[in-house]
Amino acid sequence: MKDPILNAVLIIAVFGFSASAQPPAAGQTPPAGAPATPQSSATAANPTGLGDAEGDLYPEARANADGLKAAWEKLDTANLAEVNRLLRTRVCQSKRIEGLLNRTTDALDAWLVAEKDYYTSWQVHEKQRVADQQKSLKGMEADMARLAEVVEGDRQDREELERSRASLETSQKTEKIKSEIDNLIASIEASDTRLSEDEKQLNESKSKYKNFQTELTATLVNINQYITRLDAYEVDVHTKYQKQRETAQEICNTKQPGTTPSLPKKGGGQ
Repeated sequence: MKDPILNAVLIIAVFGFSASAQPPAAGQTPPAGAPATPQSSATAANPTGLGDAEGDLYPEARANADGLKAAWEKLDTANLAEVNRLLRTRVCQSKRIEGLLNRTTDALDAWLVAEKDYYTSWQVHEKQRVADQQKSLKGMEADMARLAEVVEGDRQDREELERSRASLETSQKTEKIKSEIDNLIASIEASDTRLSEDEKQLNESKSKYKNFQTELTATLVNINQYITRLDAYEVDVHTKYQKQRETAQEICNTKQPGTTPSLPKKGGGQ
């Protein structure tokens, strides 16, 4: 049977998160910072990047998850110390150890549920934000297409000027022809400057587009990765607790210290 106090904590946790995780307001974004990877130990720190109260869409849910994590860490430290002490006695105490580990597991699961719910809410919000920002990407793509056309036009104009100059260079060098060549040279220089500026603008536009794409989904990618790491962390800690249960059961399945097996009677009788 589960601890009645822990049951009450779990009920409060569920209702506390349900009340706080309302749909986010338009235009809000999560605080900066990437979630940290959970460590392999049972005292892994909770990520702080999305847990800052300032700018957080779900501060109550964040506080609820942090509180449950602190409660689990405290229980984990105390109960596992007691479990290890009981195991060192090499006395069969599997029921007592099972109770300690079950309460610790319940506290762990309560934290993980609240933690995943918090990040799932951010995940939903980020997916919608990314979808909304796709309009901006479309606009940037249209601008790049327009700039690419301008650059191509600049190149064609310059090629035409070079052809005209080459044609004049083969003509008889009258004063009029020389003047026209000089004018073409000036036009070519101006064309080079215009082409260089337009190419620079196009390259900058491409760079901004690429950076915008990366930044647009960065937070969502971090959240997805952290939720996946939480799942793996849950398996690791559950496995750790299960091994301690198995160790306790092995002690119970073995002859206890101080017991002496009966010897067969003389003559081979039992």
